[in-house]
Amino acid sequence: MKIKFSLFFFIFCLFSVYAQQDTLFNLVDINIGHKKLLIMGEGHHVKEFRVAQYQIIEHVILQNPDIKNFQLLLESPPFWNYYLDNLILEDDSVGFRKMLRRFLSSEEDTLHPLLQGYYDFFMKFYYLSKSLENRTFRFKCVDNGFTVEPIAFTILDIFEKYSVQDASFLAQITFLDSLVHNENLHSEFSKFHQHFGSFFTENRDLLKDMLTEREFHHLSEMIRRSLPHYSKNLSYVKQVVTQERENSMFEQINNSYHDSIFSFCIIGANHIRKPYRETESKLLWKSETTGKAISVGKMLETYKESHFKNKIILCDMFALARNVRIYKQDNSYMTFKKSEPYPVVFQKYSDYLNSLLLGNITLINMRKTDIKRAYKITDYMLVVKEANEL
Repeated sequence: MKIKFSLFFFIFCLFSVYAQQDTLFNLVDINIGHKKLLIMGEGHHVKEFRVAQYQIIEHVILQNPDIKNFQLLLESPPFWNYYLDNLILEDDSVGFRKMLRRFLSSEEDTLHPLLQGYYDFFMKFYYLSKSLENRTFRFKCVDNGFTVEPIAFTILDIFEKYSVQDASFLAQITFLDSLVHNENLHSEFSKFHQHFGSFFTENRDLLKDMLTEREFHHLSEMIRRSLPHYSKNLSYVKQVVTQERENSMFEQINNSYHDSIFSFCIIGANHIRKPYRETESKLLWKSETTGKAISVGKMLETYKESHFKNKIILCDMFALARNVRIYKQDNSYMTFKKSEPYPVVFQKYSDYLNSLLLGNITLINMRKTDIKRAYKITDYMLVVKEANEL
């Protein structure tokens, strides 16, 4: 279903009024200068981080009218990009919602509470993009694909538009459909590359002629950036937190650079932090890993091939307390509170930092604090006193 712009703009205005109730007190401190990338390192699924991220991005866009092109880089798999592109370019919110609904295998129209939060978050950017005159706003997903089911689902969604008669093509559609309905997802990744990956390679020209340019691009990326080595014998953390993944995201972010585009990036804080001392490797990775991998943030800041070197603004986001949700099968949930200290390097300044907090959400410009050379670690610190998981 496609909704007219006038209605979207009206709803956008309502969102703007609502957001003002929790406006960060010192957004004016954000001065991008000659920088080209603002990275926000987050803990995932936190409502207050989403509120702050939207306000920061909106503020930067509205305060810099001379910049005509913006993009938001996301730690999300490539199949998301197909739906987010359709949202921005074709006003297709229904396809995006359908993808989210399928993400947790829900056949009902109601989204899981976690995913409803994500839907609302991305729709805010849709409304914002429609309010920009002669300026562009796009999404780009920079992560890899780790599960085969949503990839197969998205490819089927693309092919659904076309009348297919070729027997080998129909066989691939049947194969993809079997992946969508197969719960043994770990073992199916190798089959996906063996069967559909080979079919794509052998029929590349046919698919390129049949599909639109954007559809073919997204299909290519979903195949190229999926991980056939995914194994059920390794823990989730050890598979998704690897140097290979950091290198891949660095490549995606670095290749997104363009002189005429200002970029925002929302990514897990573990992908931007680095150990301040060898004994603090947990600041980089969880305890299951060695802590020796080089993070995306460090590569972007220090590698000579980085187009963003010396052009990055870093905002580290964390919560001092978090109301954690444990969801049940029926989407009801239990909540427990989890307290978290400041990152180790700042813990001796905890009392001082607490004195700077105004309200529940505070954005601290580290260059204006009394902490010597704090800006060498992060330019801004977004602190939430008490956060709520989506």
